[in-house]
Amino acid sequence: MTKHYEKFILVGSIIWSIGFFLAVGIVYPLAFIGIYAGPVLLAFGLIGWYISYRREGKGISDLISEFKGIFTNMSKMKFVWSETLKFWALWFVLWIVFTFFIMTVSKSSSVFNTATKHALTDENLINELGEIKYFGFLVGGHFSSKGNSDITFSIIGENGVSEAKAYLYHNGKHHKVKSIEYRNKINKSP
Repeated sequence: MTKHYEKFILVGSIIWSIGFFLAVGIVYPLAFIGIYAGPVLLAFGLIGWYISYRREGKGISDLISEFKGIFTNMSKMKFVWSETLKFWALWFVLWIVFTFFIMTVSKSSSVFNTATKHALTDENLINELGEIKYFGFLVGGHFSSKGNSDITFSIIGENGVSEAKAYLYHNGKHHKVKSIEYRNKINKSP
């Protein structure tokens, strides 16, 4: 019997990886396809894996035991060949969950909200990129709730994409934008 769930896990992991690195290279909207389609395919694969375990008469506790077994086999290096799918599926799931968690926390910060509000009203940026449609998936930099912050994020407009580096300070009550640099502007051909 063919294990179709393995294909979903493999394809979902590859698509997620491609989407992640496209986001790093600010290649939008293609990055969003991988970032959001990859985890869906991976989830189908993991559900299929679980269904396969259930058909074999095993339960979730057996699946958890299998993952624990990965770490005990690591010391013997047997996991490289015998547990490859389980090992990499676990790490891709952890990578995806960690990344979504960090990006959700970063995008809900007052630092990010202040920087994006500033970008949405920047006439020079709007003239160059057109109407701003959305902001990229990845946000990075130094976040501080009561001090200076600097963050990097992508801005996607109807005529192009730009990477923004925002410098902010905290005035005692709110974050304020000190300056924003727009780099790597990629305009679409008319």
